Amino acid sequence: MLFLGESLMSDQTVLAAFDLDGTLFDGDCAELWLQFLRDKDWPGIATTITHCQQLMAQYESGGLDMLNYMTFWLQPLVGYPVSEIKALSQQFYEFYAKRFFSEGIERVKWHQQQGHTTICISASPDFVVNAITRFLGFDHVLGLQLQLKEQKITGGVAFPLCFQHGKTQLLEKLFGRKLDYSYSDSINDVSLLEMAESAYVVNPNLQLQALASEKGWQTLIWQG
Repeated sequence: MLFLGESLMSDQTVLAAFDLDGTLFDGDCAELWLQFLRDKDWPGIATTITHCQQLMAQYESGGLDMLNYMTFWLQPLVGYPVSEIKALSQQFYEFYAKRFFSEGIERVKWHQQQGHTTICISASPDFVVNAITRFLGFDHVLGLQLQLKEQKITGGVAFPLCFQHGKTQLLEKLFGRKLDYSYSDSINDVSLLEMAESAYVVNPNLQLQALASEKGWQTLIWQG
């Protein structure tokens, strides 16, 4: 699949980074994970959902306190072996895999066909992101990394948080240079979009669309 203005030449040094939630995937993996646990009658999940929904109201404007959100989000998992939670995440993938945008999948595959290095970078926890994107074959998958003690979930997360400027910090540490392409639907990823030579906003809200127009970023509408 060829996109206008782009070469068929393969270049192993080309870096293409994709946000996950709302960009490749129709929904928010972290929020859907909580619903998934609720359907399993997971202990303590009702209180967690209430707190997280209240905090998520600030996400669209870029004002979400991610550390506070993750403190509540992880509470029902504290003390569980990470191996058990990773196994559960495979069930989560099987339940929600159909929510990926087909146009997004095609775009990832196009980059892979050119020999580009593909990266999924998400503010959702890494075990969820790894499980749900495995079929796409990304070269690198980055998400919020959990802190463990004796291979059990402690409720803490590693810094920098894979969110907002934390995403670009992690990418700079990993690659040491700018991206060639970046894709995101979120105002929280302005720094990720600014880090790329070619930036694409996917299904943007009015705030992000206005910024994209100002900066000359391209807009993609993915629906199915």
